[in-house]
Amino acid sequence: MADTAASIQPGMPAPTARLRDADGAEVELARCWSERPALIFFLRHFGCALCRDHVHRIRESYPAIRARGGEAVAVTFAEWHAAAHFAQTNRLPFSILADPTRQAYLAFGLTEGHIAEAFNPEALLRQVALALRGTIPYITSLPATGQRGGVFIVDQSGIVRFAHIATPIYNYPTIEQYLAVFDQLGT
Repeated sequence: MADTAASIQPGMPAPTARLRDADGAEVELARCWSERPALIFFLRHFGCALCRDHVHRIRESYPAIRARGGEAVAVTFAEWHAAAHFAQTNRLPFSILADPTRQAYLAFGLTEGHIAEAFNPEALLRQVALALRGTIPYITSLPATGQRGGVFIVDQSGIVRFAHIATPIYNYPTIEQYLAVFDQLGT
């Protein structure tokens, strides 16, 4: 279970951090929500079929997010050049930011869980099902990790309006839930 005491909750100011974009340039995370509310998706790691499936769902829903005045961004703890490759390979129409020191992950309360969570029967079955549908794990040089993933929606004033830590690792909200938050924000 995630350390919810340190987790960012709706109504709290969103933390910010300096990350790298897909070109290697240093950027402030707060720029993601400076012009429009932003959905920030923190991937567990590139090899997680569950994360890949969810980022594909966000990709497919990106026009609907934009139509509601929102933005989307993915965050990974890989180096910027690996993030750029992932974005290109997965045809992401939105930005991906690299956080190799995991400072943004920790600021949002996304701690390391137990690596065993990735090997529980339900998680394994879901990953196998995704692999059979073509969501093949991305093999990387990243170490095995229990890094938690999560999703946050931050409004233009920097206030978190939606917060979700993926516990268990396959527990992600629906796209409809995200769109409903953007609808409520009425941008």
